[in-house]
Amino acid sequence: MFAESGLRSVSQGKLPRGITAGPACGNNYAKAGMNMVDLFIKGGFMMYPIVACSLIALTITFERIFYIISATSKNNKFIDEARRISDDDPDRLTKIREIAGRVQCPVSMLVAAAIDNRCEPEGKRNTILWRVGSNLRRDLERFVNTLGIIAHITPLMGLLGTVIGMIRAFMIIQALGGQVDASDLAGGISEALITTAAGLAVAIPAMIFYHFVDGRVDKIEATMKDSAVIFPEIMGYYSVGGGDDKNRAKQDKDSSAN
Repeated sequence: MFAESGLRSVSQGKLPRGITAGPACGNNYAKAGMNMVDLFIKGGFMMYPIVACSLIALTITFERIFYIISATSKNNKFIDEARRISDDDPDRLTKIREIAGRVQCPVSMLVAAAIDNRCEPEGKRNTILWRVGSNLRRDLERFVNTLGIIAHITPLMGLLGTVIGMIRAFMIIQALGGQVDASDLAGGISEALITTAAGLAVAIPAMIFYHFVDGRVDKIEATMKDSAVIFPEIMGYYSVGGGDDKNRAKQDKDSSAN
């Protein structure tokens, strides 16, 4: 009965009656509260690539968010200013080109390329616009794939750390001939759990920001496509990366022939 009640008390976080926690026990409980540096050290060498991935993901996220916010704001500014110019204004194209030179953004660069090449044959002009649009799209998507890769590989890094930690624990069991207690295995097991948690802690926010940034990039690309509707007399036929390969091949062939 005493043994059963004692075990029940311990499982509830209490010591049995008549048994008190000495200073050493209290010190051990105090040492259990580790800070981030302690967790990093106890996580083993796999914590280094995981932390490196977290810093890279953080840098990419802030850089892309600031870039996208700036590009979106400048796109809206350029479109608003260009729309204020009357369609009957004989200097409409010149004025829009001046605005495009002053407000540097994906839409303005595309419109500027269309104005600068408006006298070219249609096939060559469309090819030039498609290439300009593709370059702008690559600029928008820069580092976004890297963010997605980090979101996928950091849980695997954590899993690798888990496997390494469990291997250490079993090696200790083998070295001690099976005569082990919890303190002997604590190092390997804690390394396994810490790396798993660290990998997930990096991967989850990275995946969230990856989809957020990717969605914002899609919206900017949609605005670039809409420029053909907003400025039909300037853009003519245009689609960012649009059209099938046969159409683009035909455009390249026509431009080469001209």
